[in-house]
Amino acid sequence: MDWTAENASINQLFSLGDAKDLVGRNGGANGSTGVRDVYCTIALDQEEICRTPTIERTLTPFFGEEYQFEIPRYFRYLSVYVWDRDRHLKQVKAVGKVAIRREDLHEYNDKDYWFSLRPVDADSEVQGLAHIQVTVDDGAGNLKRKSDFDDVTSSGECDDEAGDDDDDRYESERNVTRNESLRQAIRTSNTLTKTKSIFGHTDLSLWSGTQSKKTSVNMLDTLSPFRGEMKGRVAVRIVECGNLAKKNGNCDPYVVLSALYSNNRVIKKRTKIRKKTINPVFDETVVFDMSVDGDSKSDGNNAYTIVPLGGADLCEITVGVWHSGGMGEDVFLGQVKLPLRGRQEQNAIQPDAWYFLQPRPSHSRPVTSCATPNGTRLSCNSSLGTLRLRLHYAADHVFPLATYDALLNLLLQSVEQRPVTTTAVHILGEVVSNKTDVAQPLVRLFTYKNKIAPMIKALADYEISKLTDPTTIFRGNTLVSKMMDEAMRLTGIKYLHQTLRPVVDDIVQEKKPCEIDPSRLKDTSVIDGNLQNLQEYVERVFNAITTSAVRCPAVLCQIFHDLKESAKHFFPDNREVRYSVVSGFIFLRFFAPAILGPKLFDLTTEPL
Repeated sequence: MDWTAENASINQLFSLGDAKDLVGRNGGANGSTGVRDVYCTIALDQEEICRTPTIERTLTPFFGEEYQFEIPRYFRYLSVYVWDRDRHLKQVKAVGKVAIRREDLHEYNDKDYWFSLRPVDADSEVQGLAHIQVTVDDGAGNLKRKSDFDDVTSSGECDDEAGDDDDDRYESERNVTRNESLRQAIRTSNTLTKTKSIFGHTDLSLWSGTQSKKTSVNMLDTLSPFRGEMKGRVAVRIVECGNLAKKNGNCDPYVVLSALYSNNRVIKKRTKIRKKTINPVFDETVVFDMSVDGDSKSDGNNAYTIVPLGGADLCEITVGVWHSGGMGEDVFLGQVKLPLRGRQEQNAIQPDAWYFLQPRPSHSRPVTSCATPNGTRLSCNSSLGTLRLRLHYAADHVFPLATYDALLNLLLQSVEQRPVTTTAVHILGEVVSNKTDVAQPLVRLFTYKNKIAPMIKALADYEISKLTDPTTIFRGNTLVSKMMDEAMRLTGIKYLHQTLRPVVDDIVQEKKPCEIDPSRLKDTSVIDGNLQNLQEYVERVFNAITTSAVRCPAVLCQIFHDLKESAKHFFPDNREVRYSVVSGFIFLRFFAPAILGPKLFDLTTEPL
């Protein structure tokens, strides 16, 4: 860790789970035919982070997996997808998912919670933002939010000379400012009102601000031909979108703008398609009339609509983003609704803003033959099943080093201060219930200062001195045992990889059966062969460990030496304890957990 970093933050997330009451492939409830081969994926805004092994032929899979990962960027949703791998049809289908907003993670922190699975469809997968500019002209040259356009004169005309001077600079600065404006939009989203739910959000403008004069000229030039008419117009400029969802690994987005009038007439216009990008730049402007004639042809069914005299007024404009499916069906990516009914709503519209894309309301979604996509048909109780998760989410903020000077000096004094029970380190271990939360930062601090060995020795001497039975040495989850665990993981991870990774890779690749429990085998005649495979692997692991002493880090060697000497001092007549005090850590807390959970120690990435 860089101790000089300022305002850095690291988000850490832990999760594990199992599922029950999944719907069978034939749509039946748990216990019926149609079992599944199930696995889960963990994603941040649809970006897959982790994947569990596949549990075959079950509707109540137990995963028992634990994942820990750092989150280097902002995200909106943590999602866990449940998938069914159909080997017969050679395809994978989504059974359902759980999506939790980042702002709501604290509600489930360090708790076992059963989440109901929700269907996976285009609307539940909406993500991303849209940069939209809106200019409303009442037909008499009066622009709403005129103060936002610096180059507009009192008569409503543009200052062409000022706009021309900025042309070249605008083009060169646009690419530089684009990403910064998107990041600013995301950073300010935390100040907004929380959305209703993950499947029914309100439309929220994220960011607005004065744009360059070139932007104003483009919008006004679009409206200028209509200045002589008394009929109002609204110009909507789709500047760009960001972080759109991918569909089948690709994204060819375009935008459809739909104007809804008070007589239910809908006028649609669309932009060009942008190929293979989740951050498309459109820079296209579309103009709609603020009112249409009452006796007009409907775009939907080519029929005439009878409305009151005076025509129909514009109610709202929907900006919908779609993925072009080419020869297939186009896929919905999200939408933004801009209400424009009456002067009050028109004045409330931001002239230049970023918006989160939102799903369609339930009544606007397409009706299919079944309520959810293939593979996710609901059972008779409208349930897709449940998934049990235990989450731990923390945000660590690192401030300038000077902020910690007083605390740093107080903790470092614990190395020499006696008795150790009066030190800041020991007191922290007593007052904090979760010893891991204390052990991790302490080990990193003392390792950084090259004082981890004497600090652990001081704590170990005190703990061993209180024991009357040497067989219980370091059996509890005390501060010193947790600090030892963290020190071995922090300092010895490279040593662990060099020692065990070759053997683990061979075990994963060879896939030799090693099961010797008769209750788990249909054919007990294979037990002898499996036992031979198991013995071969155990011998290879044991030999790899016993021949690795020369590679063991010097810091760990010093810590083990101090533990041995301490046990020898307090139990001089017991020769075994001086060895068991070391083997209890190096074998039971280091090598054995790595063999049982190789993914947790980054020994393999293969599904087990």
